[in-house]
Amino acid sequence: MRKPLSIITLVIFTLMLFSCATFQVNAYKTLSISKTVYDSTMKTAADLYKQGKLTDAQKSKIIKLGNEYMSAHNEAVRAFKKATESGLLDDKKTYIEKLHIASSILSNIVNYLQPYLEEPK
Repeated sequence: MRKPLSIITLVIFTLMLFSCATFQVNAYKTLSISKTVYDSTMKTAADLYKQGKLTDAQKSKIIKLGNEYMSAHNEAVRAFKKATESGLLDDKKTYIEKLHIASSILSNIVNYLQPYLEEPK
């Protein structure tokens, strides 16, 4: 059985946060990767819609989830900025919590699209 892409994404985020480089570098890279995955996922959703593989209702759900992700991502960016300015452990923990929320929403989007990406058997 294939593991969902979202699990892989979450593992990448976690590994980057705990590697040898500084918190600031890892946090920035993680936000960047998260946004790139989001952009690619939303482009894939648009392609699936154009191909007729998604209904208007499914497209609306993906857009709603996408808006939720962007809101959570922006909160993580604000928390990142605060954590890098203050250097406080509590601010870093808040950033990680905000990132976790954003990555969970992103995982929901990817998981929602997964069945439409698979080739018919």
